[in-house]
Amino acid sequence: MNLDLQSFGVTQADVHLLLALSQVACAVLALGLFLNWVKARHPGVLLSCGLFGSGAYFSFTHNEWWPLAAALAAGFVLKSMGFHMGYH
Repeated sequence: MNLDLQSFGVTQADVHLLLALSQVACAVLALGLFLNWVKARHPGVLLSCGLFGSGAYFSFTHNEWWPLAAALAAGFVLKSMGFHMGYH
């Protein structure tokens, strides 16, 4: 099955805009986690901040979507290992 997004009216500019919004959301999440780490000093919060920040950075520099997906998957693995992000 060949899925052509242009037949649905999705242009290349729309895809780039969605990628840019996802990168900004991931960067804002990393900034919020860093500010949370300054207050709580929990190592899991700092690890999550590094994951999401590096995912946003590599996604922005290479203009690819997969670093964001890898950061989200690694964040899920950290959460399942007990390194919960956020307030405790």
